[in-house]
Amino acid sequence: MLGEAGLFRVIRKLHPPQPDSSLDSVRVVNDRPTTFPFFLADMSTDEGGVRGRAGRVSAETAVALAQGLKGTPQYRALAEILPTEWLDLYFEKRVEARIFPVIRSLCALEWLVQNGPPPPQRQVVWNNHRNLGPALLGVWPGSLVSLKLGPSFNFSARIRPRGRRVRNFLNLIKSKFGGTESSGASTTACRSELPTVAVYHAEGVDTTRRSDLFWFPNSEIDPKRVLVYLDADSLARLQTQPQTQLLEQLDSLGMRWVQLKGLGGSVPGWSPAGQKRNLMRQWRKNLYLHTPTTATQRWVAAEAATLLGEVQYWLSFYEEFNVKIHVDINEGSHVTVARSIAAEMHGGIHVGRQRSDSWGLDTLGHHPDHVYFVWNQRGALCAEGNRNRIDSTVISGFPHDNTWSDESSTAELRRNMEDNGAKFVIAFFDNAFWWGGGFSRTILRSFYTAFLRWVIEDPTLGVITKSKKPVVLEDLPELEELMGQAVSTGRWINLTDVFGRLPSDASRAADISVGIGISSAVTEAVAAGGRGVHCDLRTMRSHPFYQWGYEKVVFDDLDRMMDAFKCYKADPAAIVGFGDFSNHMDQIDPFADGRSGERAGTYLRWLLEAFDQGKDQENALRHANQQFTTAWGDDKVMTTNSQVLKV
Repeated sequence: MLGEAGLFRVIRKLHPPQPDSSLDSVRVVNDRPTTFPFFLADMSTDEGGVRGRAGRVSAETAVALAQGLKGTPQYRALAEILPTEWLDLYFEKRVEARIFPVIRSLCALEWLVQNGPPPPQRQVVWNNHRNLGPALLGVWPGSLVSLKLGPSFNFSARIRPRGRRVRNFLNLIKSKFGGTESSGASTTACRSELPTVAVYHAEGVDTTRRSDLFWFPNSEIDPKRVLVYLDADSLARLQTQPQTQLLEQLDSLGMRWVQLKGLGGSVPGWSPAGQKRNLMRQWRKNLYLHTPTTATQRWVAAEAATLLGEVQYWLSFYEEFNVKIHVDINEGSHVTVARSIAAEMHGGIHVGRQRSDSWGLDTLGHHPDHVYFVWNQRGALCAEGNRNRIDSTVISGFPHDNTWSDESSTAELRRNMEDNGAKFVIAFFDNAFWWGGGFSRTILRSFYTAFLRWVIEDPTLGVITKSKKPVVLEDLPELEELMGQAVSTGRWINLTDVFGRLPSDASRAADISVGIGISSAVTEAVAAGGRGVHCDLRTMRSHPFYQWGYEKVVFDDLDRMMDAFKCYKADPAAIVGFGDFSNHMDQIDPFADGRSGERAGTYLRWLLEAFDQGKDQENALRHANQQFTTAWGDDKVMTTNSQVLKV
């Protein structure tokens, strides 16, 4: 194990000191900089921008710092009761979550020092670092931009940990004496003697749209074996759909459902009614009443209490409802790691799936799953690194490909365009932007403006947009006049009801698609059988598309891309391979048969059958993997479990 001095040397090798300069100070409070007028996406680097560099630096630093935490008594006591692989990942992610906002500010100031006039000061002040500040301060080189620590806690932050400790104590008392609220009659009916598939409600249950049940049709799984659970975020995502309508849908499918406690309304909420083992008590017993003596030990102790509370909660959930398979779309969160830990302790399997085309994002432990369904080989390779601890990565194709059979709505869109004179139609996909994200206001404004002006100028061009979120255009009021002119032509249509709506609703009515960045929407459009172009103004040149499709399917210059579009519109034969993935569909969807959901659902059925036969977790995975590779090929399952962080 590395000592403190050795740990510092490792970090300094990862992030060597930079040339001296100066810049104004930035204060980071509660994980946000108090003053930062810039968009990180406008700060280009060889690593895909400042945000890309910040992600790499924070991930590498977090892994090294988390390694140093293993020597604390608090960590060693946890390792005696929790699976160590997942425990290590949890702390790596928690360290990264705390230090990323600070490192993001440090990297941004470094960029400004190197690319702008030198102001009188160059410092980031980290307030409310909650005892983790000294560890980061010891490893940051600090010659170009220095790090200074403010108070460990501000007033509001001191209240929250105390409240959390009170809640942990009350939960401990309740679990000991059985004093938790009764689960209620509705949750009693949800219990089963047979192993159950629990599904988190995030995207809906309508399989004609983006759905959490995309895998259920043709899976041959008894719907009574499926338990859909809702929390506050689930209900917030329902938008205009009443909760009662959702529950009626689940009843009509024959599935069980449960609402977690705290949502209110007439439906009783579930909460743990009892615990077979008390993890907090075990941990404290393992500590032998050891009191934290350093800032680092105090930080580990606070995080340990949070982790144990989460694991205890989900372990109780799995035990009460006999959950052996947990299907969860959430990614990136430390809570997902806690769910996987609980599943491991219960002998179950946590299942995740690829949501977006995320190649090139060095996101630490973004998919902490036992089983992870991906679209293609690129998705599998991306998941292989970044210390996810995945047991089995299963290539199953684009998950919503069964929704492309209905052509009625897209045909109507196309007719509307043609009735207004359009002879060439483009499906247009934007993305959300904010100061710390991958896209900026400038990028989105220029992207929109180029196509708006083209529609206004060319009476034979049509554009159908499917926005990421309604707020994107709401946050670009400067486009209102141009947008009004384009819409008035009848050849610019902004699709509504964008939440849960598939991009293919636009792309299948178009001749070609275009999206900002390496666009997941464009990838879907291509998977649905169309052409697509990625407008990669972040210049992620490490992406595989650049190797064979530069200035054909991926562009890093907006003006050159617009010239290519106009040339292709005038004569499709003028640019050979423009938007054409036909010879590279293995990088999009190697199956392209509309059966992705069936493949994922059948894999889940094989897991369920293995549990029915009394197999343990390891043998259930082995059974499902063998069945899947026999049906679809040896190259379609990767048993990764890798701890290599790709940079």
